[in-house]
Amino acid sequence: MNTQFGIDKLNFYVPTGEWDITPKNLKKHFTKQTITLADSDKETTRYFNNTGTINLDITKDNDLIIGTNPSHLLEPENYLRPKTFLTDDLKPYIDILDQEIIKGGLNIDNVLNLKPCRLDFATQNFTTHNFGNYQSAFDMLGGKRQTKDIQFGMSSRIFGNASHQIMIYNKSEHLIHQGLKPIEPNFSRCEIRLMNGKEVRNKLASTLEGLANLQPVNFKKFNNQFLDNKLFHRVNQTSIAFEENINLINEIKKKHPRDSVSFFLMSKGINYLIAEFGGVTQVQEFLKEQLKDKSSKTLKRKLKLIDELILFSYINEQTSKDNILTMVKELQEIFYLKTA
Repeated sequence: MNTQFGIDKLNFYVPTGEWDITPKNLKKHFTKQTITLADSDKETTRYFNNTGTINLDITKDNDLIIGTNPSHLLEPENYLRPKTFLTDDLKPYIDILDQEIIKGGLNIDNVLNLKPCRLDFATQNFTTHNFGNYQSAFDMLGGKRQTKDIQFGMSSRIFGNASHQIMIYNKSEHLIHQGLKPIEPNFSRCEIRLMNGKEVRNKLASTLEGLANLQPVNFKKFNNQFLDNKLFHRVNQTSIAFEENINLINEIKKKHPRDSVSFFLMSKGINYLIAEFGGVTQVQEFLKEQLKDKSSKTLKRKLKLIDELILFSYINEQTSKDNILTMVKELQEIFYLKTA
C-alpha cells in the first residue's frame, strides 16, 4: 500500500466587518456551545453544523473562525475505512464549502479569499510493527524549542510548540477510542499541524484559492521538508549527540568522578546510545575523548565494558528485537512522500 496523504483540517479567519449571519438559519442548522479554547482564557461561542460538515467560532470581538475537514466533505460514499480518507485536491471542496456556508445563513463576499489560520496535513500507512515498538525511536526524535507529549495511552506522540505540531498516532486505536468502527491494526498517521495563519502562509499559501492551486508535488515537498526540519533532523548527526551527552556526563562526574563512564552508559542504555551516535565506533570515539587523560589500561577496560553491555543487551528481547535507528528509518519511509 502506498502512503496516503492530504489535508485533514482547515480553519479560516474572517475579521469583524467582513461577514454577517442570518440568526434564523444559524439556529436552524447549528448547535450552540460556549467553550474556552486551550490556548486562550477567553470564552468563544462555537456553533456545530448539524450535519458535521463545518463549525463556526464567534469571539466576543465578533471575529469569525470557520472550521472544516475537507477530507470528510469529499469522502466517497461507503468508503471502506471510515474517517481515514484524505485528499490534496481542494477544487471540488470549494463549492461544497460555499454551499454549507450559505445554508447556515453565513454571508461572505468571496470564499476563494478566505485566509487559512490552521491547516493539518496528514500522511498514513501501515507500520511493520506494533505502534508500541516504536517508543524508543520516538524518544530519539524531535526538534529544537519543541515539547513532547503523549495522548490516549502510548498510542500517540506529539512534538511541537505554539506555532506547529507533529502528531504521530495509531489511527486504528484512535477510532476505537472514539467508539467508531475499528479498522486493520497498525494503521498509523502522521499529522503536521500549522497552528496559525503565518505558518500556513509561509509554508503553503495565504488563501483558499492559493491552496487549491497547489499541485500534489507541492504538498509532498512541504511534508518531507517539514519532517526533516522538525522531526528527523537529529538522525545520524553524531556531532549533536556529542554536544548533548557531554553535558550529561559532566553532571554524572560530579557525583561519580571515579566511575562516570560506567554510570553514563547504564543511564542511557547501550542500544539507545548506539542509535543516537549512529554506530559503536562513534560511541567508542566519544569515550576515548572523555578518557584521554587516563591510562591505556583504564581505557581498555571501559571499551571492554561496551562489548559486555552490548552482549547483555541482546539477552533483553525488548531492546534487542529491532535496532532503534532501523525503526526510525522505517518511520521515515512510511511518512515521507515520493516526489518523482
